[in-house]
Amino acid sequence: MTDFELLKLSLDIFQIVCIGGVAVYTWLANKNKANTSAINRVDERVSELSTRISSLETRIDHMPGDRHIKEIHDKINQVANAQSESSGQLSSIVRQLEMINIHLLKGNGD
Repeated sequence: MTDFELLKLSLDIFQIVCIGGVAVYTWLANKNKANTSAINRVDERVSELSTRISSLETRIDHMPGDRHIKEIHDKINQVANAQSESSGQLSSIVRQLEMINIHLLKGNGD
């Protein structure tokens, strides 16, 4: 083998090594870019979910608790009882008015 052939072989090997290095560098750079893109998408999703959770926490904080619900239930029961009493009183008033009307129509009051 002559010096020229040895030099040519050395250059060919050097080119192959350089091309292999560029290929590995390109693969690593694209992999890093893909990872960065995926991380950014996950970060955006986490940010969106964090906003939604904060909104839900605010809603939950403003919801009535057990004590408030019991108070509302008691007030509804009071209103229902008052309405029942009013209904009973109205029934007796209607009955009395019917009796007065019948009495007046028969003319028994003359």
